[in-house]
Parts: sequence; C-alpha cells; structure tokens
Amino acid sequence: MNKARVKLWGLLFALAGGALLLNALCIQPGALIASAKWNNFGNYSPTLTITPTALGRFLAAEEGLASLAGFHAVDDYIAGTFWTDIGRATPVKQVSLEGSKSLYQQFVCHLYLAGKNPLQRTWNIDANRVAANEFDQVTNLCNYPKYMVAR
Repeated sequence: MNKARVKLWGLLFALAGGALLLNALCIQPGALIASAKWNNFGNYSPTLTITPTALGRFLAAEEGLASLAGFHAVDDYIAGTFWTDIGRATPVKQVSLEGSKSLYQQFVCHLYLAGKNPLQRTWNIDANRVAANEFDQVTNLCNYPKYMVAR
C-alpha cells in the first residue's frame, strides 16, 4: 500500500473514530435534534420536519466517512442515535416511526446528503412514500419516488 493511501485511511479512521468517540462520550438525549414536528405539505403528508442542532449538523457532516473506510458500524451507530433522538423529539406520533422502513430510509439519505448542506435547515421525511433502495433514494434527492404515493 502506498503512503498516500495509508494517510487517507488514517484520516478517514481518525474522523470516523472522532465522531464515534464524541457521540459515545458527550451525546445526551435531545442533543442532536432541536425539533421534530408533523406537517401537512401535500400528497406525501404527513411530513416529519426535523431540525438538527449545531452538534447534530456537525455529526451529520462526518456521517458516511466511516463507511468509506469500511467501518459501517460507526455510521450505523450514529444514524441509530439520531433516529432515537428524533423519536424523543416527535410530539404526537401521527405515524409510527417504529418499523417504518420508508421514513428511516429517507432519514438516512438526508443524514448522509442533506447533512452536508448548511443551507438546508430542515430535513423533511414523508410518511406516504414507498420504501426504496439507496440508489433510488439518492438519485431522487432522498424523496423517492417523485410521483408515487404509498397505499
């Protein structure tokens, strides 16, 4: 393995390890999500509008780096911690977050992609979208499919 590749792996490991360590040592319930509320925006509603905290945005910006280095458990742990925080912050459960594959898939897509965009203040996940694979989620900007409502 050449020196540049070793340095890249070291950097990815340091970033991923730093996120996991920060998460494990410092994250208190409610520290990642400022608010989560149900809205009615259209055909795919109800829509859960999630507003991350500054710490949540910081961890979301690093999300996905661990997987690049082969440490998928780190990213899974951070995503799970976020999802638990969202469950705590959601006021009235119009739609159950538990067992909703579509809501979780949209959330993970937003965490990996929208979390890196500082201009996107909220992440909106729709209850009436069908579950999809990661490729379809990403190519549809985390809102797959564009024109099909789940029944």
